[in-house]
Amino acid sequence: MAAKKDTGRIIKGKGQSDRLSAHKSLTGGPAEMFHLLAREHDSSVKKAAANIKEILAVKHPKYEFRIRSRLYKTEINGRLNTVDNRLGVEQFINGFILPESGLLEIKDKNDNWRLILLGEAKYQGRDFESFANGWRDESVIKQGKFTMTAGNVIERGFKNIVEVQNYMMGEMHFPYVLLAYGSNFITEEMILDWPGDKSSKPQKVKFLPTDGSLNRIDRMTAGTYGMPINTNHCRAIILKDGRILRPISYYAQPTKFPTEQIMKIFLDISLTSIEVLKENNQLLDEDE
Repeated sequence: MAAKKDTGRIIKGKGQSDRLSAHKSLTGGPAEMFHLLAREHDSSVKKAAANIKEILAVKHPKYEFRIRSRLYKTEINGRLNTVDNRLGVEQFINGFILPESGLLEIKDKNDNWRLILLGEAKYQGRDFESFANGWRDESVIKQGKFTMTAGNVIERGFKNIVEVQNYMMGEMHFPYVLLAYGSNFITEEMILDWPGDKSSKPQKVKFLPTDGSLNRIDRMTAGTYGMPINTNHCRAIILKDGRILRPISYYAQPTKFPTEQIMKIFLDISLTSIEVLKENNQLLDEDE
C-alpha cells in the first residue's frame, strides 16, 4: 500500500504586505521577523525554509503557504503526463524525494499548490578541518600532498534536480537552490597555515580554484547551463528557438552558510517565484 502523502501544514498570513521583491525591501513586521529569525543557531536549510514561510505569511497575508516533506514519483509523472501523454507513463514503485528544505508552496487562484522554493545543502572537502587539527591521511602523506583528492558527493544531487525539473515542466520559474560548501568549493586563491606533523614542518599551503584534484564547483555547473554561480536563476530562460531552460540557483563557497545568508537566498528565490506566478496571472490580486 502506498504511503500516505505528506500534505504539510497550511498557514494563512496575517498583517500588512507589500509588493517589493528584494530582501532589502522588507519593512515593518516582515523585516523585524527576518532579523529575529536570522539570529537563530539552527543553520539547517529545513529551518531556514520554515522561517521564510513565516515571513511570507506576514508579507503576503492574502495567500496560503505550506511546507511538505516529500515529492512523490506519481506527482512527477502526473505533471509530465499533463504536458504530453507520452510522458510519465513508466513507474514500478511509488517512490519519492526528500529535499532537505522540504517543498515550500503557495496556493494559486485555482486552489492548486505551486512550488516556490526547494533547497539542498552539500558539504564536501574536509581539508580545512584537517589543517586545523594537523592531520593528514596516510595516502595523502605518501603522495607528498596536503589535501585529499576530491570525491563525487556533489554529483549525486543531479537525481533530485532532474526529478524537480520534470515536476516543474510547464512552469516559468524553477526555485531549486543548491548550497555547496567545503574545501572543494573555493572560488579564489586561499593560503592556509599547515601546523606540521611527523612528515613535514610548518608551512603555508596554497589552495587554488583551478586545482582539478581539489575543486568540484564545475561538477554542477551543468545545472546552471554554464551561467554564473551565486546567482538567482529562478526565472526560466526562453531561447530564440522557443525552448525553455530551467537552471538551478547554485551557490558555492568554502565555508558553511550561516543562517542569515541561507535565509537571504531563500527569500530572494521564493519572492521571485511569487513574482513570476503573478506575472502569469496565476495568483489572486492582493489589492482586491
